[in-house]
Amino acid sequence: MTQDFTTINKQAKGNIYYKAFNEIIKALMDWSTAFSVMITITIVYVFSALVKLFSQLIRLCRLQEN
Repeated sequence: MTQDFTTINKQAKGNIYYKAFNEIIKALMDWSTAFSVMITITIVYVFSALVKLFSQLIRLCRLQEN
């Protein structure tokens, strides 16, 4: 994705809108990066909670078998 943006930026260098376009892309990249980091943290947190839950369920099943 970043390669496409750099080629577009190189083509638009002589353009009046180059600076504005560049700023918009930077803002979008920052926002998407922050959003993806938040999603990743949430997924990791939920996954670890599920792992703990399943390990407790396995322990309960083993206790009931014995």
